[in-house]
Amino acid sequence: MSVISFGQKLAFRFYQIRSGGCSIRLIVFGARLLIEKTFWMASHCLRIVWMSHVNGNAIAGVVRGEGSMYSESKPRRKMRRIDKLADADIRKLTQAAGLVLRAHQGKQIGYLRLIKLLYIANRESLRETGRPIVDDTVFAMKLGPVLSRTLNIIKRDHEPHCEFSAHIKTNEKTFQVELIDETGDDELSEFETDTLKEICARYKDKTDRQIVNETHDFPEWQRAWQAATAAKKGAAVIQDIDILNALGFADAEEMAKDLEVSRAFRHASA
Repeated sequence: MSVISFGQKLAFRFYQIRSGGCSIRLIVFGARLLIEKTFWMASHCLRIVWMSHVNGNAIAGVVRGEGSMYSESKPRRKMRRIDKLADADIRKLTQAAGLVLRAHQGKQIGYLRLIKLLYIANRESLRETGRPIVDDTVFAMKLGPVLSRTLNIIKRDHEPHCEFSAHIKTNEKTFQVELIDETGDDELSEFETDTLKEICARYKDKTDRQIVNETHDFPEWQRAWQAATAAKKGAAVIQDIDILNALGFADAEEMAKDLEVSRAFRHASA
């Protein structure tokens, strides 16, 4: 006999034995409460079983005292997102960042400056070729456009064997990056190499704040940041089409679609 039929028959039986008055209403209420609580407990148990299936070691982590059942899954999701970058993409990012650092005579620079210079170089590459140097999802944040996965890799939110770490050291206390081993440049075209060098030379005498202020003049950042502040959020995605429109392309929509197809193909093969 199911829990529902048992509860219903129990309520009906007491209704037959005693008629009228407050006692009947209390009995019926009690039976309904029993059914609702039983269903709640069953659904809660099913949810736990499902989560343990989806997130293999989560319950084991709770037993070992490592935190809540959901706490372990968050970094794993971040790791998987970073791993979607193909090895060639990480190698190209490493080489582009290494070139920027060499242009600063191998000195430590803030990773805010590094990300802004990479974004500006991406923008110039899009203007000339319709393709970025470092393909990444761009977010509008308070200090300007941010290459999101690039930032995660710089901040070391990646697997320890990531090629970036073998060549570039991140100081998490001072927010500085430093070239510790030559990166090579075989993943970069001659145009991309020249563009990165030209951008570094153009902004050589500008402070980080001056570079940030210049990126605030980019129409694509302004559009996305207005959307973020209107929604009371700290960031919003800068769409490819908005960057291409800001660069004056008449066929921005078609170009954005081409970029998305290329990105999807590359990530699928990663």
